[in-house]
Amino acid sequence: RLYLPHRKPYDTLPNFTAIDAQRVLGIGRNEFIDLVTRSKPKSLQSFFKLRRASARDSLPRTPCKIPLQPWWIVWLDAARLGDPDSLEEDERLAVDKMRYFEELRGETSVEAGILDPVAVEKLYRRGVIALEVPVAPDDIVHIPPLEEFIMNRTSGDDFEKLLYNVFVTADEHTSVQEVSGILGADVGLVQQAFSFYCRVGIAMRKRAPTVDDPRYHRGWREKSQRGNWETTPEKTRRRTGSGNEGDADEGVDASVLAGMDASSVDLPAGSSGCRSRCAFLFDAGLAATLMMGNLGAGLKSLAVTLFEVGKISMEQMNDFCEGLSSIRVDGESEIEEYARQAMALHRVLKMLLSGSGPLAKSAPGGVDMLRCESIAGLDEETRRRLLCRNYNVVICAAPVVAAECQWQHMSIPPVIGPPVPEWLSGWSRMFLYAALKDGPVSLLLPRGTRLSRLPSLFSKCAKLEIMAVDDVTGANTVSSNVALPVLNNMLVQHAILVQEDGETAQEAFPGSSPVAAAIEDALPVHRLFGVVRTRVCTSTGRRVPLELHFGIPLGSATDDVLNRVHEDGLLEPDSIDSSSESMRRLALDFLLFIEKHVERPYRPSRSSISLPTAAVVFTGGSVRPWSPFEE
Repeated sequence: RLYLPHRKPYDTLPNFTAIDAQRVLGIGRNEFIDLVTRSKPKSLQSFFKLRRASARDSLPRTPCKIPLQPWWIVWLDAARLGDPDSLEEDERLAVDKMRYFEELRGETSVEAGILDPVAVEKLYRRGVIALEVPVAPDDIVHIPPLEEFIMNRTSGDDFEKLLYNVFVTADEHTSVQEVSGILGADVGLVQQAFSFYCRVGIAMRKRAPTVDDPRYHRGWREKSQRGNWETTPEKTRRRTGSGNEGDADEGVDASVLAGMDASSVDLPAGSSGCRSRCAFLFDAGLAATLMMGNLGAGLKSLAVTLFEVGKISMEQMNDFCEGLSSIRVDGESEIEEYARQAMALHRVLKMLLSGSGPLAKSAPGGVDMLRCESIAGLDEETRRRLLCRNYNVVICAAPVVAAECQWQHMSIPPVIGPPVPEWLSGWSRMFLYAALKDGPVSLLLPRGTRLSRLPSLFSKCAKLEIMAVDDVTGANTVSSNVALPVLNNMLVQHAILVQEDGETAQEAFPGSSPVAAAIEDALPVHRLFGVVRTRVCTSTGRRVPLELHFGIPLGSATDDVLNRVHEDGLLEPDSIDSSSESMRRLALDFLLFIEKHVERPYRPSRSSISLPTAAVVFTGGSVRPWSPFEE
């Protein structure tokens, strides 16, 4: 009634509401559009009549056939039963059995498996019975890769938020009660979330009773033997397989990639399977890249899982790597960049999962992929409980482009990534240039600045790169001829960093290049690793450092970083401890640098990036204040 009479687009229907509507009523996108079309009034006279009746009358009279499970609970609605003579024989027998349990045993509900499955289906479609999907606090619920998930909008209500939080928190080793403890949520609400997942076919309950239970009606076993037993999550669940290594693994030493098999990871004694893992964090951009339909037929559902669930667990990693291994660069320039990024991700996961790889001792439980926006959606204490409980180390894809990255404040488990949220902004570039005394000419302007002309610093530059300090999603390149109005427009809303543009390249860090060596000499980066981007300044022709990101890149420097991590043992337990101390010292130095260039007393913010209050310029090997009156 909220959508059909007002002819709202299908995409405005919240995700889980759309899933439920398709599951129960059989109304998907095409059916919804057809209903909206048919409900349009053909005349003014019919407008009010349609408005009152069409939303109700156009919906199906009976629910769709659903994959019933024998362990579901059946409740009899006597008020809707009507005349028993209108029921068929098998339906009457099922109703009599339910009444028997109610009268003689005092039970007002029964398991569906005790009744004839055909009769249960008929009674359900008549609306005579209601179905409940029981989930107990000690149950473990498995969420396989999402199939045909409807990606509409999110409504933002509390239960929907809980559903998404449960998505990223649940795994095959954590009970409902434990998930409730991690989230700090009422266990009854978490049970309802898992119950909903099982009812709509998103998840399945582990160790649930099967059709072979002697208490159950023989019809369930016969239905299973005929092959029309509908347990959608189980049937669509991807089986563990070994990935095809293919041509995508060239460039990394064979010894680094040897022995990759998620199913062969040895777990420590007493481990529940996930408490000694590595979390590989990525942002939504990577998930969007993998959802490109033409990258691989078997990859899309796993990519949707990455985006919506926010996680690919170790148990699904073989299937995910197999999908990645099928990707090839076919020469189409539009998808070549996406394909190469996916192939680089495949090589990263193979090294991290290798039985003889760098994580064999540090994270013997394997690797989970986590979307940082999903982790950031948890409150701080929940995020801490989840990461500390399940992971020994967190490694970021470099760079992680997400403003919501608040996990950098954690030291346990160690995080190899941005040391603080401000690192994702233009502040880190200025800090790097000041430490190395080298970099492109750069100007950091506070919000509200008004320029009467383009600063003379950039008079020899053909193009400029402009990035908003409080928007970490990327930078814009503009011609210097039209840069002035662009700068003034952006300065109304943002503090901005302006630099001369030029050709960029990626280099592994640590590495043998002059820039990588200079970083090791100037900054406390012992046992850290990542990628440094360099730029050729058009005004001087020199290659200078541009920005530094910690973690594992998915680009041209991937293989060099992987080889260096493996050769130097940068993910050994002792090395991770050293890198954690280096990250703490680096964060402190970086925040002190920001404090020097912010006039008011500086307080690191967990929710936003601190903005400059005065203009700062890097030129001539140093960072200093800048004023338009210098021009």
